[in-house]
Amino acid sequence: MCRPVGQLQPRAGEQVSFFLINAASFLNLGLAGFGALYPNYDTDNMAEIPTSFGGLVFMMAAVSYLGGVVILLAWPVYRFLLLQFETPGVTAGVLPLVLGASGALALTAVCIVMPLRAGVAKVRKLER
Repeated sequence: MCRPVGQLQPRAGEQVSFFLINAASFLNLGLAGFGALYPNYDTDNMAEIPTSFGGLVFMMAAVSYLGGVVILLAWPVYRFLLLQFETPGVTAGVLPLVLGASGALALTAVCIVMPLRAGVAKVRKLER
């Protein structure tokens, strides 16, 4: 027998969602470093910028990031929710959920720092 959604333990899921949404917001700022890597100063039409090489690299990196986060979180979230719904007396282990979220946060940190460092290095190189 399944329990109603209102009887689930919301704390773990809410906390993971809060941190991952904030991390994804900072990721958007980090991936903007690709714009500094491949600038297109010669364009007259603003619509050409997303279809430039830097825009395409940004989009591919964003989709790859989303795929990585889904891969890291899909199974732990599935197991957590399955145990919550199917076995009322058994408390779901939070360890896989925490490990998946930690992996997603580590991936987010890498995806923020690497493009920003590369973009700053490129701008410093252009200033010389």
